[in-house]
Amino acid sequence: MKIVNKDFLEQKAKESINRDIRLNRVTVNERESRIIAYGEMPHNNNKVHVNLLFDYQSEELYYWWIEADDVTLSTYEGGEVLFGNHICISDPSYSRSVGCMTEMMNVKPGRWKVFYAVDELDMRGERTYAISLLHNSVTDKEDLNWIEGKELGVDSHRLIVIGDRFYRRKNGSAELFEADEKAKADFAAACEKISSSELVFVELCGTKVGVICTTGTGSGMFPLRYAEKEGEIIAIEVLFYRAISLE
Repeated sequence: MKIVNKDFLEQKAKESINRDIRLNRVTVNERESRIIAYGEMPHNNNKVHVNLLFDYQSEELYYWWIEADDVTLSTYEGGEVLFGNHICISDPSYSRSVGCMTEMMNVKPGRWKVFYAVDELDMRGERTYAISLLHNSVTDKEDLNWIEGKELGVDSHRLIVIGDRFYRRKNGSAELFEADEKAKADFAAACEKISSSELVFVELCGTKVGVICTTGTGSGMFPLRYAEKEGEIIAIEVLFYRAISLE
């Protein structure tokens, strides 16, 4: 059995992550050729649990992640979009016939504020972990009664929320869009021009009609929830990391 020095690994972790890490426990997995360490470090003015993987031979740190149960993320306002009463929420690579695409048809028309949560929860750097949209009539998010919606399937690591008449349509027709290779290529290229920690707005004639973000954890199924008032949807939220909570 390989003998490791916890203090040595702790110093390596501090230098790599540039945080004041304290390791509590270290285990050696010879079969998988790695060393697993468990510790604590400061994050957003709180102490969180962190897991770290070191190479068995070189003892170099190659991956770390924060236990998401410890994390409450702040949200930042990214801008506004204009919605009618019918929107689509989808992986932008999905055609309108794909079952994972979600349509919401009782949306409160008007301007909606877009909020997003960005943080660094693992080795891959800052990424978007949630997106929230609130109708401008909402004054206090704490007053909302959330309803659990369907899970959203994503394969391209991106999610779009957009007015129905603008999602994969040409002159209002989904069939024309899907038959037009240039239209599809242009739409795909626009959706791919996004970093891991930003929002991109879909703008037509000077009006923002949709928003695209990355899913912080890549592909998968992500929970959608929404809130209603007088039969109209006034708030929408998607978490890309189930265990987190939002302020």
